[in-house]
Amino acid sequence: MPTIDPRNTIGRHSRIPALMAVILAAVSVTAFGAQTWTRDAANPIITEPGSFQPEVVVVAGTYHMYYTDRSVIPEIVRHRTSADGLAWSASTVVLQSGAAGSWDDDGVVVSSVLVEGGVLKMWYTGRGTTGPVNQIGYATSPDGVVWTKHAGNPVMSVGAAGQWDSARVREASVVHVGSTYHMWYGGTDNHPIYRIGYATSPDGLAWTKNAANPVLGMGAANTWDDATVYAPQVVHYGGTFHMWYSAGDGPATNTAWQIGYASSCDQDGVTWVKDLDNPVLTLGANPSWECGDSVDFNTVFRDGTSWVMWYSGSSGRCNGTDYRLGRATLEGSLPPGSTCQADLSVVKTVDFATRLLGQDAIFTVTVSNLGGNCASDVQVTDLLPAGLAYQSDDSGGAYSSATGVWSIGPLNAGASVVLHITARAITAGIWVNHAEITAVIPPDPVSGNNTSEVTVTVYAPTPTPTPTATPTSTPPAPIPTTSSSGLAVLIGLLLLVGVLLLWRR
Repeated sequence: MPTIDPRNTIGRHSRIPALMAVILAAVSVTAFGAQTWTRDAANPIITEPGSFQPEVVVVAGTYHMYYTDRSVIPEIVRHRTSADGLAWSASTVVLQSGAAGSWDDDGVVVSSVLVEGGVLKMWYTGRGTTGPVNQIGYATSPDGVVWTKHAGNPVMSVGAAGQWDSARVREASVVHVGSTYHMWYGGTDNHPIYRIGYATSPDGLAWTKNAANPVLGMGAANTWDDATVYAPQVVHYGGTFHMWYSAGDGPATNTAWQIGYASSCDQDGVTWVKDLDNPVLTLGANPSWECGDSVDFNTVFRDGTSWVMWYSGSSGRCNGTDYRLGRATLEGSLPPGSTCQADLSVVKTVDFATRLLGQDAIFTVTVSNLGGNCASDVQVTDLLPAGLAYQSDDSGGAYSSATGVWSIGPLNAGASVVLHITARAITAGIWVNHAEITAVIPPDPVSGNNTSEVTVTVYAPTPTPTPTATPTSTPPAPIPTTSSSGLAVLIGLLLLVGVLLLWRR
């Protein structure tokens, strides 16, 4: 990194004895596969010298960039916005050093920014003129512009005398998974030899340092990272904590600070596997804007389906300038850690196994992460059969009735999600409704519980027979008796009957 500040501040290192690097080297195993990052042709994107340590978040479609400006002393944090992540607004100052005598009265450096529940949360490194040189503080903002420092700052301080981080702590990277905040940070008991530690918190304020610290150390002698490791940046994806960290080489050259990669399964965070092909981002060729001693102090985030890195580059040692900010994009996907796995299960039920035409059935689909690691990009395919017509669901738009795909996204270990689909019986027959987990990162080694199905039998209603009317006989016409003619007819008939009876004798 460029050594332009005689106070030896963040972003400045000096030559480190080889013996110390060997003693403090971390033991690690190698990972699989190289990462290829393609630099943006328009780099540097942020051209003002002294700009370093970027953080980028997206809020309601707007990109927000926070970065440190060390062209002024004490350092300040600047903010820009963008509609596309490429063309940025003019910068404004959003965080400055504290009052004289405070723990951060000599400069502030942005370290990590999260967006949660409509609130932007920032962890930053503060420099003090008294007490520890570097400690970690916290601030919040409702709009990304006006920031309020936490009254209880600093939230992370140095370790006790004799501990590995007893002199300085800085450059925090914070990830929130489930009910736990995870922090990785740079620490030292002998500046400028840094290693990386780990801490957890229930609220992002009260932190417990891990007993195994430091969790990432320098490489073996004569490797690219044998002098110092610092400025971790971690993202959580595919059951894996992915770390891009900055590191410097040893006294043989001591002219290159570059970016490497390591991974840890997300139920761990302590054991890290360095990539076999480190560093993943190296110095640019002379006379580029980053041909000097540094490409470091980065941030990585998922921008749609792409992984984007913002990083700090310098050409101070090849007749250029101090830090400016560039952008690079990962070619291909970001694979999970080689040992990280998730075990997902799907169970499907229905409220009624038999239905009449026109009646509704409610299907319940439950997806559970039974353990291992968290899962990302989880998808379930559940396309209704032809005899059942989609009516509604409660996924909030995550389920497509046209494709049958339910896009769940991330699913933490031990967690479950439920989908209810209402369908109407439209054709008689026996209909099988099949649900299957069709996408998940990391891979699921247990496939036996990745499918589930239920059967619904649809009947046509039995017709009700129409009752037959009972015929009625027509009674004989009554003989009128109320008139004189009717009475004469009656008397005549009676006389006729009498004559017939006499004749038969």
